[in-house]
Amino acid sequence: MATTPFPDGTVSEDSFELEAVGIGEGGGFTVTIPAGITVDVEYSTDLVQWEVIATGATGTLEETDPDRLAGPAGYYRAKR
Repeated sequence: MATTPFPDGTVSEDSFELEAVGIGEGGGFTVTIPAGITVDVEYSTDLVQWEVIATGATGTLEETDPDRLAGPAGYYRAKR
């Protein structure tokens, strides 16, 4: 599995690359998690406070929460 190193050139054993990151047909954020990887997906509007929106996620995930879709722009991250 390909990984992108940190700026100092190191790569964490937990590193992985998300696949097919984009906007789905419904207008929400979509992402495909690589085979064999399980993550928790988190959402934030300020990069300080994070809300877990999916635990133990695998495969393809699409944002469907109407409040987040209608709300201000936000950020997503996936954590092992």
